[in-house]
Amino acid sequence: MNFEEFKKQALNPEYPENECIYRVDVLSVEDPLKDIFEESYFKVVVSQRFLYLDKEAAEMKVKQIGTANSHNTSVFAIYLYELPIGKDVVNNQFQRVWSYNRFGCLISQSYATEVIDDIDHPSAKYKGRGKESIECKPGEIVEVYDRKNGCIVRGIVANSPLTIEECWKKFKFEEKKCIAEGLPAESANENYGVYALDDSYLVLLTRRLHSSLTPRSWDVFPVAFPLPHRLREELYQEYEEYSSEQNEEKDMGNCSFQELMDML
Repeated sequence: MNFEEFKKQALNPEYPENECIYRVDVLSVEDPLKDIFEESYFKVVVSQRFLYLDKEAAEMKVKQIGTANSHNTSVFAIYLYELPIGKDVVNNQFQRVWSYNRFGCLISQSYATEVIDDIDHPSAKYKGRGKESIECKPGEIVEVYDRKNGCIVRGIVANSPLTIEECWKKFKFEEKKCIAEGLPAESANENYGVYALDDSYLVLLTRRLHSSLTPRSWDVFPVAFPLPHRLREELYQEYEEYSSEQNEEKDMGNCSFQELMDML
């Protein structure tokens, strides 16, 4: 496989021929007047849910909701899920997903199936994103949908999702390993182990939350509401410290053995 073939598969995965329904979820802020202008996180709920038999009808609903929300600050985002009929789709499993801001503008989409029943299908392998489709860059403050806790968390991007070029390097590494072990180069397709889980950001949070998040690409949004100056400063400081630590680790990796011994 050459790079152009790999890129084509990355951008246009061939999904299983499943019969699907389409679900539109509207994500709304529980108490917008109290939370969104003050806190490092705020609670959200799925306030509306619609089911459709075809994608076009679902997309029309997203557009309709987005148009109606021009002055509605309670709606945070809209999700469109493609769900295969007859397969397990519990715990946020889906064949495809698209995320939109409250105005119905596309923010991100998936490029690998999350359905466990289809884990052995080629579409379960994530082959990277085009750089232009990575909405948020390192050093940018973002709002993240934390599905586990049902809230939007404000943080700062430390690392972006893997690009097509980065995934291609991983694929070629597997290909070389296969050849070295006497296997045909085509075996790299099976041995390549990058899945939908790897289509994620690393997002740093404030020290008060004592953690970071690795959200999927479709759960990361540009900041929609004004942030307190204090919160911005805290997040920029977290990113500066993280970047400094990463640079120190790189410098340590480039040190000779004697230089490392001198540091002790």
